[in-house]
Amino acid sequence: MEEAQKRVKEIRLEMQYFAREVLDGRPDANPLMVSAADASIDAIIKYLNDRVDNKRVNSEKMIAKCKILQEQISKNNQHLKQKDDVGEAFHMIDFDQLKIENHQFLERIEQKNLELV
Repeated sequence: MEEAQKRVKEIRLEMQYFAREVLDGRPDANPLMVSAADASIDAIIKYLNDRVDNKRVNSEKMIAKCKILQEQISKNNQHLKQKDDVGEAFHMIDFDQLKIENHQFLERIEQKNLELV
């Protein structure tokens, strides 16, 4: 529903733009009923060419933006993969370190027990 409302709004804006550019901004002119008396063919052609150029420029901007976003996604995925790889290495190192510390504490406990006996 929101998409339809958004599209209706875009069409109304486009009609206003057409009336302003082609029909010389006359408020009584109906963009849906354009006749030769209302607008010249040159004005209509210029309007259509301008719209095509605007759409082309917008699409080029969107393509460039998409490429930038894809590069950012790729960099973030690489960074995440590196982080995961480092995290796994730290995990194993931490586990080995804990084993060593546990062994040392067990030896200390054994020594304290012998001292108490």
